[in-house]
Amino acid sequence: MSITLPRSRRRATGGPAFAAAAAAALVLGLSGAAVAAGTHPSATALKASRATAVTGQSVTFTASVPTSAATAPTGSVTFTVDGVAQPVVALTAGKAVLKRAFTVGNHSVQAAYGGDATYAGSSSPAVAVAVGKAATVALVSSSANPGEVGRAVKFQAKVNAASPGKGVPTGTVTFTVDGVAQPAVALVAGTAKTTATFKTTGSHPVSAAYSGDANYLASTSAAYSETVNPAAPVTTTTKLYSSLNPSTVGRTVTFLAKIQAGTGANPTGTVTFTIDGVAKPAVAVASSKASYSTAFATAGAHTVSASYSGAAGYRPSTAPALTQNVS
Repeated sequence: MSITLPRSRRRATGGPAFAAAAAAALVLGLSGAAVAAGTHPSATALKASRATAVTGQSVTFTASVPTSAATAPTGSVTFTVDGVAQPVVALTAGKAVLKRAFTVGNHSVQAAYGGDATYAGSSSPAVAVAVGKAATVALVSSSANPGEVGRAVKFQAKVNAASPGKGVPTGTVTFTVDGVAQPAVALVAGTAKTTATFKTTGSHPVSAAYSGDANYLASTSAAYSETVNPAAPVTTTTKLYSSLNPSTVGRTVTFLAKIQAGTGANPTGTVTFTIDGVAKPAVAVASSKASYSTAFATAGAHTVSASYSGAAGYRPSTAPALTQNVS
């Protein structure tokens, strides 16, 4: 662009009229756009800390506004990520920083300097970042180790993103117990759970295979060893009942012993009834019950008790003594 001075002032190139004309003129910035005189052009540069990353890995983008003037630029920079403008970032010593993590894919970031009273605005070229799937680590744990034969054990598989990746994987986990794959279980907040009941003692291997998803690679845990011990005997409680109390001499009375051992338990074994200190023949337990019938030949208070023998998996127990009143 040329500057045309007024005809009357062409000879006075160093005078006040020339300075006024120059102050009112337009100059061209680096981008080719016209900017007001006294405003310096700027050039925004953008660098990424890495060109490739994995899911969740942080990438740092640094926008710098170098100038040839003595005055440092102020103002702010707007980063645009995949076409979406981010909140503005203030310049500090001519630089602005954005830290960002991505999902899988190719991503584009650009920085636009807004300018200030001294410098014109400018935009950087786009910077590309390629993001791949993050590796994962699967770990198995149990609710009880050692466990017991016949008692359910809960197993949990926790799937984490391996460093430098971050985030929470989705997908499914397939548990394998004693070499047998179980139905796949969906991950919830990075965790999958299953339950197993063992019929034999010893060491039982349990592993978990993660399926992977759109952002995370598949992985399989190391085998987890679940130790199973023989089932501990269940504590029982014996209660004693009389079919008729008080009764009369010669009247048959039936005594019933009930063996309690928890929900779903079905203890076996025998019950020995003792009347006035004399033990009677043992009676087999059926459906957690045993009974004994007798008629008393004499009136008075008679003491009756019942003792459960115990059985495989069940501890013995004795009912409190019962007083049978006979008239």
